Amino acid sequence: MKLTRASLRTIPAIAMGLFAASAIALAAMPAALAQSVAPAANHESQKAGPDPYIEGQIAFMKAALEITPAQEAKWNKVAAVMRENNRETQQLYDKQQAAEGQTETAVQRIETQTQLAELSANEGKRFLEAFRPLYASLSKDQKANADTLMGQQSAENIAAPPPPNEPPPAAPASR
Repeated sequence: MKLTRASLRTIPAIAMGLFAASAIALAAMPAALAQSVAPAANHESQKAGPDPYIEGQIAFMKAALEITPAQEAKWNKVAAVMRENNRETQQLYDKQQAAEGQTETAVQRIETQTQLAELSANEGKRFLEAFRPLYASLSKDQKANADTLMGQQSAENIAAPPPPNEPPPAAPASR
């Protein structure tokens, strides 16, 4: 399967981008949205079995990389890390949901942001540790797919800062 730029635009965040994006999204989630989701139902669905979102990500990535039977053992390590990273992110989300409605001080907010950054960094390191041996075993075409897949994700998640001395796009022009 050859990946095209157009097909990658519809791909949800995967791998490291998935973890970083989910951590940022959790930190920025408005209270109203968080309260509109039933935390108990969400948490129970996590306990009931595998998370369908991460399982979909794993299945997509495996298909996109065209994992062969010979690469299966290395792939299984990558998939296990993705599942574990997802569990850790969910645990932090559940902790934040439990604290929802409590007033946070500036110090507590910075602590939460630091926890999210540390979690994201640790998850990225674990993913890289599992992915590196798999990548080394990929064929030239598979590596090209992996490079495209990961490169596209990075480009879509990183926004360039506004030029110096210009207001950000959402800011009103000065009069």
